[in-house]
Amino acid sequence: MALYVREGCHLCEAFIDELTAYNANWLSQLVIQDVDDSAEWIRDYGEHVPALVIDGKLVCEYFFDPDKVSAYSRD
Repeated sequence: MALYVREGCHLCEAFIDELTAYNANWLSQLVIQDVDDSAEWIRDYGEHVPALVIDGKLVCEYFFDPDKVSAYSRD
């Protein structure tokens, strides 16, 4: 599970807070990546941060969406 963020992004900070409130245990599995550290990540996510990716699938971007996360976790 990866969360692509950008330094200083208030949406990214809020996303992490909401994800933590939803399931704090996920933080141990979450890899937080600064999108600006890789040309590939910039190409893939650019201005679409934060972006939560689970098993290579974009689950939600910009805002934490518990319905989308819940639907994905049932698959």
